[in-house]
Amino acid sequence: INCYVFSQKQINNVIPDSLKELGYNRLYQTYKSNKENNKTIAYKYALSYLKKAKENNSKIEIVKGYHYVGALSSNEKYLKYLDSAIAKVKDRHNFVYPSKSYLFKGYVHYEDREFRKAIDNLLISNKLARKQGNSNLMFYSNYMISILTDRIGNHQDAINILKEYPKYLKDKEITKTDTTLLLNTYHALSVASYKAKKIDSSAYFNSIGISKSLKSKKKDFYNLFVLSSGVTLYGAKELSKSLDSIEKAIPFLKKMDNKPNLAVAYFYKGKILYETDRKDESIVYLKKLDTIFQIQNDVLPDIREGYELLIKYYKEKKQIKEQLIYTEKLVEVD
Repeated sequence: INCYVFSQKQINNVIPDSLKELGYNRLYQTYKSNKENNKTIAYKYALSYLKKAKENNSKIEIVKGYHYVGALSSNEKYLKYLDSAIAKVKDRHNFVYPSKSYLFKGYVHYEDREFRKAIDNLLISNKLARKQGNSNLMFYSNYMISILTDRIGNHQDAINILKEYPKYLKDKEITKTDTTLLLNTYHALSVASYKAKKIDSSAYFNSIGISKSLKSKKKDFYNLFVLSSGVTLYGAKELSKSLDSIEKAIPFLKKMDNKPNLAVAYFYKGKILYETDRKDESIVYLKKLDTIFQIQNDVLPDIREGYELLIKYYKEKKQIKEQLIYTEKLVEVD
């Protein structure tokens, strides 16, 4: 999910008469085509959609309007819009709502690293989607639930959840949205398999992911699978190949400002350099890992070892001050 944050003060909230005459579909399509590159225009059309829906007292269109306007707001405001959407249909559930609203609340809380709130909302979304027979929303929430399940160490449970989606798609015509979720699923399967010490399975899911991301021309996923391949190669003790893959992925991850995956890349690069007796070089990348933690106040549990290596390095150098600094930081991470 993408939440676009920009100053609301820069936007004129007055709806031009020309937009008042447009139908819902035209307003939505213009919003959709501009939300990535021209957020000011997208916001104006989203707001027009919401105001039109309120004037017509159209419950479902109002709910959609809350989603569109919220997606262009800060996460804090987005959650308020989603709560308004849920309240609007709390007594009248349909095929999509409020399951979709709870799903997006789960996404936003996940982005804010509020994992308990994320899982609570995702479970509600999943329950409602199953009740309404909405397979797509069920699998979207399943995916996010599996990510959180994997994060707390239940890797095999996560794998079991994730494997259901490729099976479901076997006899289904795959849409663009399906392709995105399928690539996310294969990436998550690779990561969970690696953590479960199933290196061959992890490599298998990476190879599928690379093939499908190249075929669908999704450069962001391709680079994620390149990074994941590097991690899997580390697990297979092929350090030179591992380092090569990780170094190929880093420039793209930096360009996209993908901090969580950059942290993974820096950790494994630092670890490989440390283990191949290039300790002074390794410390540069392990410190970058700490920089990301200080910005995000969050780090994946399995890369906490980076702090142990920093402590070990400074202990060997007899630099007690730095050793103490990273010891305190490890406590903070834990």
